[in-house]
Amino acid sequence: MGLEIDKHVSNGITTLRLTGTLDTDTASQLESTVEDVLANEEPRIIFDMGGISYVSSVGLAVIVYTSKAMRAHDDRFAMHSMQQDVMEVLGVSGLDRQVTVVESQNAAMALMSK
Repeated sequence: MGLEIDKHVSNGITTLRLTGTLDTDTASQLESTVEDVLANEEPRIIFDMGGISYVSSVGLAVIVYTSKAMRAHDDRFAMHSMQQDVMEVLGVSGLDRQVTVVESQNAAMALMSK
């Protein structure tokens, strides 16, 4: 299916609205986008996962990469709007306990503003 990334920056917070699948064919696209955001002085990243229907182990690796990279920036990383199937994959992998997952963009923005 592919991956579409809609990048939106507001008040220094970068939201990446993701649509499609996050898998072997598309993970490098997201990783490259994250690397661009990390080049900012104080990056803050939100993944809007509402449009993601599938995440493979390679896709999970990009989420782990982003989470680890953001630890150097006061953990300014959150994800929201997870579809049930994707949330189950995070749960099975244990990532749901390692990354911040909230219900909405507003909740993620509130976390980034602290």
